[in-house]
Amino acid sequence: MPNVNNPLQNIESRLISSFMFNSELFDIYYLDKDIFSIEEYGIIFEEMKNQYIKYHEVDYQKILQSFMNDNKMLDIVCSINDNAFSDHNIENDIKFINNEFRKRKMKELIYDSKGNDFEEIISMIEDIPNYYHNTRTGEILTEEEIFNLVTNEKSHLIFDLSFMKDFEISFNTLNTIGARTGKGKTAFSLNLLLDLGKKYRCLYFNLENPKDVIYQRLIQIDSRLTKNQIKEQKNENKVSDSIYRIRNGLKIKLYDSREASNIETIKRIISEETRNDFCIVFLDNINNIDTLRRFTNLREKINHITKQLLNIKASMNCVIFALAQLRRSDTNSRPTEKDLKESGSIEEDSDNVFLLHDISDDKTSINATYELITPKSRNDINRQKELIFRKGYQIFEERPE
Repeated sequence: MPNVNNPLQNIESRLISSFMFNSELFDIYYLDKDIFSIEEYGIIFEEMKNQYIKYHEVDYQKILQSFMNDNKMLDIVCSINDNAFSDHNIENDIKFINNEFRKRKMKELIYDSKGNDFEEIISMIEDIPNYYHNTRTGEILTEEEIFNLVTNEKSHLIFDLSFMKDFEISFNTLNTIGARTGKGKTAFSLNLLLDLGKKYRCLYFNLENPKDVIYQRLIQIDSRLTKNQIKEQKNENKVSDSIYRIRNGLKIKLYDSREASNIETIKRIISEETRNDFCIVFLDNINNIDTLRRFTNLREKINHITKQLLNIKASMNCVIFALAQLRRSDTNSRPTEKDLKESGSIEEDSDNVFLLHDISDDKTSINATYELITPKSRNDINRQKELIFRKGYQIFEERPE
């Protein structure tokens, strides 16, 4: 559904209502369905345009009839109708929507260009449609102006965690977090979730544990209590405060295998959640994601899932963190990208790769020394950080120098 708090979508709804009840506008302005930021608006606008071409008018009742079997679309048509007599300047609305459309397309080109310089990118956007043909209210944004607007926006995630502040993780990227079995992948991702969930909407898919187990681990991290300490009556207030902060202070949704076990369902959920807003997606972990398609071996299946993740990051408004299993080893050798081979093509397809290495390799220690390795990054800056993993609390912290 459209977001009533989104100014762009309100203007789009208002514009569609103008065309719905002033169909002669179709002879003046040549708009395409792709100019709208959400698919449903484009579908409704296309139906109106087709009616006008066929009947030389747009009939509101016929529009309703065309979506009679889709309650969601009917609700959207009715909400557009509510905007029918709002006071506005059509040319200003078209100009604003057109500029936002071109900014979206520019972003796609920038994310896909990888290494192209400014002149190359500017030349690439010459093919982006320009739907604003009347300049009485002022010129549209130039290619250079849009480029500057897009590249000056907050195009990467902002972390509060000290050990992540140096990493520039851009929007619409696929990022892999790899570690060997039992070496803290989930705990590390939950630390990121608690940090990023304060600023961004986050979706966390865990294919190994039920939601209540993940929720308990979040409480451990937030309250700095061990699993046993959480159950003690003396810590009841501290736990209650933690539960309140997680429920009311974070923008997170948890999913387990009962709700989303295959990539097709996960993709549908991400599509719905990112339709009106940006989201950060955590997948724990890709080796356990299933698919409705059949493959002869595990590697083919994971490669298919990785390709689906590439499609999601390119077409949906999100950043993906995919947890992956490193190759099993008898020794605690320092991991490399090659150890991701068990996870199919994720090594090649990721924009950034983070590997966790337990330097201490001491199963009895409550505080383990870890190395955070970045063998691959989108900005070609490879960094290593030494961390402390406080196992009892599930907390990762930067090791003091």
